[in-house]
Amino acid sequence: MAIVDLEKLPGVMTVLGGLLLNMLAGNLNNWGALLPYVTSYLSSTNPQVSSSLVYNAQPFSFLAENLGVMLAPVISRKLGVRICLLLGGLLVAAAYLACSVISNPHVLVLAYSLCLGIGGGMISITSLWPSWEYFPESKGKITGIIMAGFSGSCMIFGLVFAYIANPYNIAPVRSGNDVLFGPEVDSNVPKAFFWIGFMFLVITIIGVALIQPRRSQTQTKSEPLVRLPVTEFLRIGNFWKLFFVAFTSFLFWYFISGCYKSFGLLYIEDDHFLTYMGSVANIAGVFGRWFWPTLMDYVPFKAVMSLSLGYQFVASILIWYAVGSKATYAALIISLFFATAAHYPCIAVQTGKVFGELSDQAWPFVFIGVSLSATSTIFMKLLAESVGYFQTYLLQGCVILCSIFLSWRVQESCKLGRAREEFFEPLV
Repeated sequence: MAIVDLEKLPGVMTVLGGLLLNMLAGNLNNWGALLPYVTSYLSSTNPQVSSSLVYNAQPFSFLAENLGVMLAPVISRKLGVRICLLLGGLLVAAAYLACSVISNPHVLVLAYSLCLGIGGGMISITSLWPSWEYFPESKGKITGIIMAGFSGSCMIFGLVFAYIANPYNIAPVRSGNDVLFGPEVDSNVPKAFFWIGFMFLVITIIGVALIQPRRSQTQTKSEPLVRLPVTEFLRIGNFWKLFFVAFTSFLFWYFISGCYKSFGLLYIEDDHFLTYMGSVANIAGVFGRWFWPTLMDYVPFKAVMSLSLGYQFVASILIWYAVGSKATYAALIISLFFATAAHYPCIAVQTGKVFGELSDQAWPFVFIGVSLSATSTIFMKLLAESVGYFQTYLLQGCVILCSIFLSWRVQESCKLGRAREEFFEPLV
């Protein structure tokens, strides 16, 4: 028994390291919790700053994430998976440390977006590969465990940031579509960025030390067995189906994750309540990131995505009415975080099922759809401020219905042993 346990130890350590590192990448979704504080802080020295400007850090960071996702396979093959993960973790830490000394809103948004986005992209999918090699028959379950760190990070660091920035739960004052906290909170924002950035440095070192890749199988020093030219890759029907599922499914989630707190503060004047709500919601997301990909080990991709997206459609209609009550708004946001936790791990697992050994080449291109979805939320934020949140949520509900339809068009699996021309099955 002891020998078996020792044989499994490198795999267990690798999974744990991946979970810790995903706690860094998960901060890509944490901007919604920080947005009110950062907007108020920047407005204290520049009254022209609005939440729309500061909000842009989230979609821009997701856009930069795509660059990190593109770079990760190249760096992993050339320098090794651990070096790739180390560089990614250092960039995430640098994003927070830089924000602790920057007061110019445009520079802060740019520095945060580039460092956090590229760093998070280098970590997210790369941290899964070594663990998949240790547990090839349980990719869904292992993905869920590791991605739990992605959601857990928002729960932990959202609370830490709130208690450093606003320890006495000072109520904000509404200013148009924004809220302002005042100097007692504003002066603590740089301190919150610094201490969390320092924590990220420590987590990076521990996480990378735990990763034990199987070099011969993860192919960190050699090219994968099968490669396709980009022009041929773009002819694959299943690629485009996954691409558009990624684009349409993430739109509502990115908008909610970026606005749930600032939107809630317009009607619920209790900062700590919304912070606790966000933390509980992220706990629900932790379970969701385990539950949904694990379900894919037994249920087809289209059925899993239909369950998740179906609830999101209902939520897109109810959220406007739910915000009038603390209890109903909290219940909806918490359940919504659980439902939306399906997107990233399930699409990543499905990409692996469809493309097999080509998945490391396919994923960066599929992820472009995710990045474009995040960027599109800039338009959604402006639309909400001009015509109203109610109409914006209805529009997003229509997009969710399109995503459900597209998920049923995705092929469930594909074997590399098939004839090459079978990859190029038509879109219709």
